[in-house]
Amino acid sequence: MKLKKGIGKRVGIIIGGILVVLTAVCVVFNIYVGKQVAEGLLYMNEGNDTKENSVMQLEIWGYDLSRFNEQYSPEMAVVTAEDGNEVPMAVFVDDKRENTAILVHGAGGDHVSMYPVADIYLKNGWNVVAIDQRASGDSQDDKVSFGYFEKLDVEAAVLYAKNELLSSKVVVHGQSMGAATVALYAATENARENVDAVILDSSFDSMKSMFLGVWREMETDGIPEDYVVACGDWYLKHFYGFGFDDADICEKMKANYVDTLILQMSQDVIVSDEKAEQMYTNIVAEEKKICYFNSEHIKGIIDYPKEYEEAVFSFLEE
Repeated sequence: MKLKKGIGKRVGIIIGGILVVLTAVCVVFNIYVGKQVAEGLLYMNEGNDTKENSVMQLEIWGYDLSRFNEQYSPEMAVVTAEDGNEVPMAVFVDDKRENTAILVHGAGGDHVSMYPVADIYLKNGWNVVAIDQRASGDSQDDKVSFGYFEKLDVEAAVLYAKNELLSSKVVVHGQSMGAATVALYAATENARENVDAVILDSSFDSMKSMFLGVWREMETDGIPEDYVVACGDWYLKHFYGFGFDDADICEKMKANYVDTLILQMSQDVIVSDEKAEQMYTNIVAEEKKICYFNSEHIKGIIDYPKEYEEAVFSFLEE
């Protein structure tokens, strides 16, 4: 009887040890998966020549960048965000201009990619401040947070326009991930106090959906996407201070009281009309509008420049 009890005790110890080891292995694997997801997103521009990407994209689209550079010459400036990040900016300013547009570029490029948009503001007598988002252009930060921290950079640029340029009206206009950054900024108290309108061109609807769009195209060997998202979210929160929900544009629009124009491209394979309409519905500002262009992601300014310009300025003049 004592022998049996001894055997049972040893077996229990072995099983307990195995369970501890398995639990430890699971925890380590979860952390590994979370790290791969989080850092794959945060360091998406590592080794990426964002300056060259902007020039190449404009060349592919047939935009006359040389003409723009001959006609307009920016001053380069730097402002410091609340968290200490230094924000490089191309500033097109004239003492005769009373209003300023802050422009925020999308993923993979830098401020130069916004020059077609800058074009329409400059010819309509506005100052333009085009910023480099984090891990882009001349930014010294190496991490992309899909607008969560970048909204602080927009805030710094807005305060520059208000306090240094003494602008009567300030509008913030973003494309793609830049539009998501602008949207997250629009949901802040600073935006309500300092910005007259925001314009969201082909805005990402959430960091999570952008990740899943890439994940679903990969060979994942049947790994459940909910599990991968949960691991990535945990890692982001514990090591970087924010999670997927913090960069959910649809949800954050429920706190957006700034006049908002959404420019949606009907051929957009990244942002569906359904998602754009959900963002639009959630905006709580009294003045809001959504305009559609039969174009691809962020390409409305290229395919329909006159209509794009008219949509922007008719909204701003209302």
